[in-house]
Amino acid sequence: MPSVTKIMGPLSDAIYKNIDPEILKIAATRGTAIHYATELLDNYGVIEIKEEWMPYLKAYIAAKKEYVWETLAVELRGFHKYLLYAGTIDRIILLKEKVYILDLKTTVELHPDLVAVQCSAYKEILKSHGIEVNGIATLQLKKDGTYRFEFLEDKTDIFMSLLKIHNFKKTLKGEN
Repeated sequence: MPSVTKIMGPLSDAIYKNIDPEILKIAATRGTAIHYATELLDNYGVIEIKEEWMPYLKAYIAAKKEYVWETLAVELRGFHKYLLYAGTIDRIILLKEKVYILDLKTTVELHPDLVAVQCSAYKEILKSHGIEVNGIATLQLKKDGTYRFEFLEDKTDIFMSLLKIHNFKKTLKGEN
């Protein structure tokens, strides 16, 4: 089953293809560590992270304090029952009596439209299981301990186009 990340490859490549692979590897390591630290915090109230990455966790804590959301799910793995793609949803939160998918980012530059496509795919995964969400959002955690919280516009139509292209490419290769 293809992942949301794999299906979104053409969009991600357009943004990241000219970045040194070593820099991308470092960024991915950082992102994974910070995601894990926020997961430990949300699930167990434990703070465990390298000192150099602590500002990112402090940004997460500050955002939770300001926005006062209830975390409903953390790192939820799922798949679309009918379209057969999969992904991991960073957070499902209850904010001001509405349910949101919240995607965490630790990138230097935030690309809200790209995140919106990703979160829209996750929204469709939940919908295929009868779970409705009210919206999507992203939380960019920054190196200086600040953050950017942004509500996003649904981009399901773009994700569905990417899924069609992904499936068509498989047909061209004789994989279907």
